Amino acid sequence: SIYLSIHQKWKVAAVLVSLLPFVRSEGLLILGVFGILLLMKKQWKAAPYLLFGHLLYSIIGYFHFEDLLWVFTKIPYASLSSHYGSGDILHFADKLIYITGVPLLVFFIAGLLFGAKKKNISSDRSAIHLLILSYFLIFFIAHSLFWYLGIFNSMGLKRVFATVTPLMAILALEGYNLLDKIPNRALRTFFLVTALLYILIFPFTSNPAAIDWQKEMNLTTAETVALEAADFLNESDIEVKRIHYTDPFLGEALGVDPFDTK
Repeated sequence: SIYLSIHQKWKVAAVLVSLLPFVRSEGLLILGVFGILLLMKKQWKAAPYLLFGHLLYSIIGYFHFEDLLWVFTKIPYASLSSHYGSGDILHFADKLIYITGVPLLVFFIAGLLFGAKKKNISSDRSAIHLLILSYFLIFFIAHSLFWYLGIFNSMGLKRVFATVTPLMAILALEGYNLLDKIPNRALRTFFLVTALLYILIFPFTSNPAAIDWQKEMNLTTAETVALEAADFLNESDIEVKRIHYTDPFLGEALGVDPFDTK
């Protein structure tokens, strides 16, 4: 959608954005931001295409739910409460370092600050940069508020930022490109190469924000035992009609769907 916007393909870009709420509910926020951009760019003819996703899925889902408004009434997160509690308003700000790692966080913040200076909406390049910046900020602010207020069944999980990681990468690149402004060529090359090497090496360091290869890339002892138990059960002659278990991974090992009542 962003790529199409850069090339002035506003209608097709709007159709793609209209489908985002059916990937994750936060897509509604992205849809709203893109709608504002269309209005600011005076793309009146493209704006109605933002309804495409809701109209399409309303019709498709009607045959199952017998309700044209199911796309609103069946949103699983539409609750002003949460079973998971609430937390600090700065929770996700504190967790950003574990999403990006140290070197990319520095460049990401630099990209955020650099992007904030681009306010000329009439410039297509500035408008797209502002769009990317706005997408991330609305997502970040919304999730921070959801967790702080304990609404929309927020669990405060940092994994939700996987959905905007590509946008964060673009903003981090903007920060990295600031090094190109160093006037001395030798000094500029030194900082560019050093920064790039640190980014590549960082995941393998012992920093808490790097990858814990032993913990995160291998099975735990409990998971290993679960696989052994599943192998034993599958190889035995025991007739199994219903399985009761508490370890979620055992369901994975057995190939059991916990939501299948049969």
